[in-house]
Amino acid sequence: FHDGFIPPYRMEIGRYLFYRGRIQYPALIKALSWQRKHRPAIGDIAMRWGWLDPHTVRRILDCSGRFLLFGQRGIHLGILTPFQVRVLLTYQRSRQQKLGRYFVEQGLLHHYEMERLVAELKAHNARITLARRGV
Repeated sequence: FHDGFIPPYRMEIGRYLFYRGRIQYPALIKALSWQRKHRPAIGDIAMRWGWLDPHTVRRILDCSGRFLLFGQRGIHLGILTPFQVRVLLTYQRSRQQKLGRYFVEQGLLHHYEMERLVAELKAHNARITLARRGV
Protein backbone atom coordinates (compact mmCIF):
# COMPACT_ATOMS: atom_id res chain seq x y z
CA PHE A 1 0.00 0.00 0.00
CA HIS A 2 1.13 3.52 -0.71
CA ASP A 3 2.25 5.28 2.43
CA GLY A 4 2.77 8.91 1.64
CA PHE A 5 1.18 12.15 0.65
CA ILE A 6 -1.56 12.63 -1.91
CA PRO A 7 -0.10 14.41 -4.95
CA PRO A 8 -1.47 17.89 -5.65
CA TYR A 9 -3.03 17.21 -9.04
CA ARG A 10 -6.38 16.10 -10.39
CA MET A 11 -6.91 12.35 -10.30
CA GLU A 12 -9.37 9.71 -11.26
CA ILE A 13 -10.67 7.29 -8.66
CA GLY A 14 -8.19 4.45 -9.14
CA ARG A 15 -5.12 6.59 -8.67
CA TYR A 16 -6.76 8.36 -5.72
CA LEU A 17 -7.53 5.06 -3.99
CA PHE A 18 -3.92 4.00 -4.47
CA TYR A 19 -2.50 7.23 -3.05
CA ARG A 20 -4.94 7.07 -0.13
CA GLY A 21 -3.49 3.66 0.67
CA ARG A 22 -6.87 1.95 0.16
CA ILE A 23 -5.74 -0.37 -2.66
CA GLN A 24 -2.45 -1.83 -3.80
CA TYR A 25 -1.00 -1.06 -7.22
CA PRO A 26 -1.58 -4.61 -8.60
CA ALA A 27 -5.28 -4.29 -7.66
CA LEU A 28 -5.45 -1.03 -9.60
CA ILE A 29 -3.97 -2.69 -12.69
CA LYS A 30 -6.43 -5.60 -12.39
CA ALA A 31 -9.32 -3.15 -12.02
CA LEU A 32 -8.27 -1.20 -15.10
CA SER A 33 -7.99 -4.43 -17.07
CA TRP A 34 -11.45 -5.51 -15.85
CA GLN A 35 -12.88 -2.13 -16.84
CA ARG A 36 -11.33 -2.36 -20.31
CA LYS A 37 -12.76 -5.85 -20.86
CA HIS A 38 -16.24 -4.62 -19.91
CA ARG A 39 -16.51 -1.66 -22.27
CA PRO A 40 -17.55 -1.64 -25.90
CA ALA A 41 -14.77 -1.44 -28.48
CA ILE A 42 -14.58 1.81 -30.43
CA GLY A 43 -14.66 -0.11 -33.72
CA ASP A 44 -17.87 -1.87 -32.68
CA ILE A 45 -19.48 1.44 -31.74
CA ALA A 46 -18.45 3.01 -35.05
CA MET A 47 -19.94 0.05 -36.96
CA ARG A 48 -23.22 0.26 -35.02
CA TRP A 49 -23.44 3.94 -35.91
CA GLY A 50 -22.70 3.25 -39.58
CA TRP A 51 -19.40 5.14 -39.53
CA LEU A 52 -17.31 2.06 -40.37
CA ASP A 53 -17.85 -1.36 -41.87
CA PRO A 54 -16.08 -4.59 -40.80
CA HIS A 55 -13.55 -4.32 -43.65
CA THR A 56 -12.55 -0.79 -42.61
CA VAL A 57 -12.27 -1.80 -38.94
CA ARG A 58 -9.93 -4.62 -39.99
CA ARG A 59 -7.89 -2.15 -42.07
CA ILE A 60 -7.48 0.12 -39.04
CA LEU A 61 -6.56 -2.79 -36.78
CA ASP A 62 -4.01 -4.07 -39.31
CA CYS A 63 -2.32 -0.68 -39.64
CA SER A 64 1.32 -1.24 -38.75
CA GLY A 65 4.07 1.15 -37.83
CA ARG A 66 4.41 3.07 -34.64
CA PHE A 67 2.15 2.19 -31.73
CA LEU A 68 -1.16 3.96 -32.10
CA LEU A 69 -4.53 3.34 -30.49
CA PHE A 70 -7.50 2.48 -32.69
CA GLY A 71 -8.78 6.06 -32.93
CA GLN A 72 -5.31 7.43 -33.64
CA ARG A 73 -4.83 4.83 -36.37
CA GLY A 74 -8.18 5.77 -37.91
CA ILE A 75 -7.14 9.43 -37.97
CA HIS A 76 -3.67 8.58 -39.32
CA LEU A 77 -5.25 6.62 -42.17
CA GLY A 78 -7.74 9.41 -42.91
CA ILE A 79 -10.69 7.14 -42.12
CA LEU A 80 -11.88 8.92 -38.97
CA THR A 81 -11.76 12.58 -38.03
CA PRO A 82 -10.48 13.79 -34.66
CA PHE A 83 -14.04 14.87 -33.85
CA GLN A 84 -15.41 11.38 -34.58
CA VAL A 85 -12.75 9.82 -32.35
CA ARG A 86 -13.60 12.21 -29.49
CA VAL A 87 -17.29 11.34 -29.85
CA LEU A 88 -16.54 7.60 -29.92
CA LEU A 89 -14.30 7.85 -26.85
CA THR A 90 -16.87 9.91 -24.94
CA TYR A 91 -19.59 7.40 -25.74
CA GLN A 92 -17.33 4.45 -24.88
CA ARG A 93 -16.46 6.00 -21.53
CA SER A 94 -20.13 6.59 -20.75
CA ARG A 95 -20.80 2.88 -21.29
CA GLN A 96 -17.94 1.41 -19.29
CA GLN A 97 -18.29 0.03 -15.79
CA LYS A 98 -17.33 2.31 -12.91
CA LEU A 99 -13.90 1.38 -11.59
CA GLY A 100 -15.10 1.51 -8.00
CA ARG A 101 -17.52 -1.31 -8.74
CA TYR A 102 -14.57 -3.66 -9.21
CA PHE A 103 -13.17 -2.89 -5.76
CA VAL A 104 -16.56 -3.39 -4.15
CA GLU A 105 -17.24 -6.65 -6.04
CA GLN A 106 -13.81 -7.98 -5.08
CA GLY A 107 -14.44 -7.17 -1.42
CA LEU A 108 -11.57 -4.68 -1.25
CA LEU A 109 -13.88 -1.85 -0.22
CA HIS A 110 -17.42 -1.64 1.10
CA HIS A 111 -20.00 0.25 -0.94
CA TYR A 112 -20.32 3.01 1.67
CA GLU A 113 -16.51 3.41 1.76
CA MET A 114 -16.42 3.76 -2.00
CA GLU A 115 -19.07 6.47 -1.92
CA ARG A 116 -17.17 8.36 0.79
CA LEU A 117 -13.88 8.10 -1.11
CA VAL A 118 -15.51 9.31 -4.33
CA ALA A 119 -16.81 12.35 -2.42
CA GLU A 120 -13.32 12.95 -1.00
CA LEU A 121 -11.84 12.71 -4.49
CA LYS A 122 -14.32 15.28 -5.80
CA ALA A 123 -13.33 17.64 -2.98
CA HIS A 124 -9.63 17.03 -3.68
CA ASN A 125 -10.05 17.75 -7.39
CA ALA A 126 -12.11 20.87 -6.63
CA ARG A 127 -9.33 22.17 -4.34
CA ILE A 128 -6.75 21.54 -7.06
CA THR A 129 -8.86 23.35 -9.65
CA LEU A 130 -9.32 26.36 -7.34
CA ALA A 131 -5.60 26.44 -6.49
CA ARG A 132 -4.70 26.43 -10.19
CA ARG A 133 -7.06 29.32 -10.81
CA GLY A 134 -5.44 31.21 -7.95
CA VAL A 135 -8.66 31.38 -5.93
